[in-house]
Parts: sequence; structure tokens; C-alpha cells
Amino acid sequence: MILELNEKKYMAPPAKAKLFRKALVITKEYDLDNLTADTLDEVLFFVCEVFNNQFSLEDIYEYVDGRDLVKLVIDSIKHVVGQTTGEEDSKKK
Repeated sequence: MILELNEKKYMAPPAKAKLFRKALVITKEYDLDNLTADTLDEVLFFVCEVFNNQFSLEDIYEYVDGRDLVKLVIDSIKHVVGQTTGEEDSKKK
């Protein structure tokens, strides 16, 4: 998974089991369509962890379009649990 922030590209390394567990907790405990400010911070910290903390929460808030935040979280979860997004599938064809 690759994320571009402020014209710099970051690649997520293979996910550790600890992140898999966190992904399960997020999908079970949070309604990603109705996040509060606090839970948004929590799930975006997860995104930072997925990318091995190569950037900060503040970087996400500064450089990611707000309309794309939930998609970023979902794509990060899919990366961790081994699912691919449709975009990745289409690139393989």
C-alpha cells in the first residue's frame, strides 16, 4: 500500500500480527461512518502504525483530503488483513 502526502510517497511494510488485532478491534468497535473526533484520532493513529510511523497524525490532517479519511482507514485495514482493494486488482490485470 502506498500513500502520498505532501508530494512524498510512503510504502506500508508487511503488517505484523499486532496490527491485525488492531484492525479487528477497529472493524468491530467503531462505526467508520459516524466517527467522533476522538475515535477519528484513534483510527488515524492506526494508519500511522500501518506505515511504521513514517509520518504523523498531524501530517494526515494537513495533507489528506477530509473526504478521503475513511477510505484511507478502510484501505489500511484491508492492507493489514490481506485483502486487496479494487484499485490494486485492476493494476494486476
